[in-house]
Amino acid sequence: MTGNQEAVSVLGPLLRSTEEPCPLILLGAGASFRSGVPTAAEAVKQIARLVYSERELKNARPPERVKPSEWESWLQGFAWFVPGNDRLAENFPLAVEHLLVPAEFRKRVLLDLMRPANGISAGYKTLADFVLRGLIRTMFTTNFDTCLPDALRERQPHIRHIHEVNRGPGDYDQFNVYSKCQIIWLHGRAEQYSDKNSTGEVGALDPGLVSLIRPVLNASPIIVIGYRGSEPSIMEGLFSQNKEGRLDFPNGVYWCTRHAESLHPNVEAFARRLGTNFRLLRIDGFDELFADLSMELAGYDRYAGTGAAGRTQHDIQAFDERVTEQATLDDLHLDLALSILREYCQKLGRAPLTREMLPTLMREQGLIVPNSGSDKVTAGALLLFGKRTQDFFPQAVVSLTEAGKKREIYEGNLIAQHRALLQKLETADVNPQLKLKGRRQHTDQTAYPPRVLVELLVNMLVHRDYQVPEPSSIELHPGSEIVFRIQEHSRRKSQARLSLRMMAASSCRRV
Repeated sequence: MTGNQEAVSVLGPLLRSTEEPCPLILLGAGASFRSGVPTAAEAVKQIARLVYSERELKNARPPERVKPSEWESWLQGFAWFVPGNDRLAENFPLAVEHLLVPAEFRKRVLLDLMRPANGISAGYKTLADFVLRGLIRTMFTTNFDTCLPDALRERQPHIRHIHEVNRGPGDYDQFNVYSKCQIIWLHGRAEQYSDKNSTGEVGALDPGLVSLIRPVLNASPIIVIGYRGSEPSIMEGLFSQNKEGRLDFPNGVYWCTRHAESLHPNVEAFARRLGTNFRLLRIDGFDELFADLSMELAGYDRYAGTGAAGRTQHDIQAFDERVTEQATLDDLHLDLALSILREYCQKLGRAPLTREMLPTLMREQGLIVPNSGSDKVTAGALLLFGKRTQDFFPQAVVSLTEAGKKREIYEGNLIAQHRALLQKLETADVNPQLKLKGRRQHTDQTAYPPRVLVELLVNMLVHRDYQVPEPSSIELHPGSEIVFRIQEHSRRKSQARLSLRMMAASSCRRV
């Protein structure tokens, strides 16, 4: 069978399941191929050309002009080189260890080598969408390119927090079994000089990291994509036998490999050990598989109300996610919340939101937090959907002044403030129609681009610091400018000024 039919028929129900925990994903270099990140074999070629150019030719010719006959014979002359046309990839850790020295040179070369030259591929974008929809939460990677974090960051702020584990030695603070979005860098990151690519480094993982993540691996289905299985650190460390006589990984390991691609001996031995707990799935490729999975899982969403247990102390420092102890669900307009969040889910392509699922989504988004059988309300929920927001945050208002005289105070929750202020800014008194003279004809347009007004208003409401006691303000100067001001935590005023600077009377006039 060619294509991804079998893999989709197996993985689709696995990702659609409502059982906890979610499947884990382990990604290897093959997942980043379409993004322009070289495979291990291609990386060896590029490293050899670069080092040969710099050290043997003294930069007389650039790496791309080094002939294969030159670097191949030079590389094969090293005692550490593993010969064989089909074994070039095995030389990657050896090339890193022996050719990429000192450490600063290694960092520079690897960061450039692993840059996604083609941009983030469609497979990574779909994976990020699955994380947003709660189908996948924890991702392990042997890579250290930026494809995965970049794809997830494209979905922020809808993915609120991206937890990264093992970027450097002992970097485990953000590990959380309840995390909605978690990357575990099995071989570290080159930026922190913690990438593990040389032969000595890929021999074993940090025992502290293994002891931390092994229980999660044992408790979850594991989907492996784009990974050859050559490093002892993964195959003998992460996937090692836990207890003699016990069948490891009871929830199954689903090993995806391309059609006609032979399995590494490490993977064959792993499959024999696991028996029925190992499932080999043939696929066309990472991007092709996720394209088909996207169609298979269209419209499906696993709203994940992880609540307080899923947040780290770092996350909870955000003001909008802090619980307001004296508030209850009765202080929220839940019909308004349902209307706004239903539209939000529709725009993001998430499953239709029902009233029954509203509390779960609000927990997922950090608006309410479960506590001893009841839900606690956060500052963000009160700001967005509060019935009497100013009872809790009297400073959460906007002062609007016209011509330095007339002053209005806009109260209510932020949704109400946004609607009322936008209605005001769209009036002809604030944003009049102008007739612009051209060479042959006149054109009509508003004094201020409506989209710019919307963006400034949204940014003022969303990005102001609601811990600062002073209100935000809008100053209307008819015929001149509109000034939006917010207070920063440092007490310094931040302002955006939208100026009209009225055009010459001969060029424009009111309609």
